Amino acid sequence: MKYYILFGSNEGDRLEILKSVFVDLKSTYGEMTFSSLYESEPWGFESQNNFMNIIFAFDSTDTPHQVLSYLQHLEFKYGRTRDNKLTGYQSRTIDLDILLCDSSIVNTETLQIPHPRLHLRRFTLEPLSELDSEYLHPVLKLKVSNLLNSCDDKSSVKVLMDLNQLKKYLLL
Repeated sequence: MKYYILFGSNEGDRLEILKSVFVDLKSTYGEMTFSSLYESEPWGFESQNNFMNIIFAFDSTDTPHQVLSYLQHLEFKYGRTRDNKLTGYQSRTIDLDILLCDSSIVNTETLQIPHPRLHLRRFTLEPLSELDSEYLHPVLKLKVSNLLNSCDDKSSVKVLMDLNQLKKYLLL
């Protein structure tokens, strides 16, 4: 199954965290493709710190819940804390979300695939469109390029590092 994972961070040494997560994901799942590195405004809450976002794509025989468990392990490893008393969005050192998994639809208490807000967020659609603009959303039955073109989110999303710069940074 092909997984599309969104990495986001707006606290700490974001580039070092990204590099470490990349190494961990690659050692676990093997070859990956990825988007350029983007910077975006916080979505759904106020913060002085912008987010860095990138999408990683890889193939795995792991179930979606196994991948989720591993991603949560990485979040904990790199300093993500979850305060169950707080509601809404907040700044964080790392956030890893499964956006898509082939044409799978998962709807459990702990996991929803496709990500339920994927189509509402420009910071998700821009890098996803770069990776696979023809990908058909399994619920909405629209291509990622169409979702991006019709997205109402007008927040700023810009490229921080294109693929060539990012590959040099990641020593590829």
